[in-house]
Amino acid sequence: MKKTLILILIAIGGTFSVKAQTQKGNQLLGGFLGFSTGSGTNNYTNGQNGTNSTDKTSSFSIGPSYSYFIANNLDLGASIGYTDQKTNYSYLRPPASNAPLVYDSRSFASSIYLRKYFLYNGKIGIRTGPYAQYFFTKSDQNYIDPASNYNYQIRSINAGLGLDLVYFPTKKLGLSSSIGSLAYNHSTSNQTYVQTKSDSFALNLSSAVNLSIFYSFGK
Repeated sequence: MKKTLILILIAIGGTFSVKAQTQKGNQLLGGFLGFSTGSGTNNYTNGQNGTNSTDKTSSFSIGPSYSYFIANNLDLGASIGYTDQKTNYSYLRPPASNAPLVYDSRSFASSIYLRKYFLYNGKIGIRTGPYAQYFFTKSDQNYIDPASNYNYQIRSINAGLGLDLVYFPTKKLGLSSSIGSLAYNHSTSNQTYVQTKSDSFALNLSSAVNLSIFYSFGK
């Protein structure tokens, strides 16, 4: 609901009286780029012995996308994405029991999609359509006791219908935010000495603002 109100207010306050470039033959080039850092404090207890620790996390993500309008208000496109997240733990004194040292996770995603646009005055509205996505994650967890180290890999395939909010503040510049999806997911997880598989079908609603920006060019 907050995302809807934000986009409506932006549209009302816009100073450009132009229509979006969603005609046949036009193209969209966009994506996202993000970097974040954070820190925290943890308390480990074991009987009368306690250990304080701090952790520092950094995350980097990037993902270009491209689509081509095969008809008015209908585009066909693809995207790729990469995310790297790492957490380092440090201790004020040796912990009373085994504890983590480093957590490192790397993810890769690729998708293809077909989307139909429904825009008011060519500027604000929604887009929806089928998509298919491949997702791969590799993570390593290192502990003070090396015998406890483990790693895992997750591969998943998603396919379904996606729904986005879309807003064009200018003729060439666009913004979008995912509302949710109705999708099937098949995933395989390979941990140290263990493999698991799962299948699910669910309606997923996004509760966070996840803005993407794109540039329209062509006609």
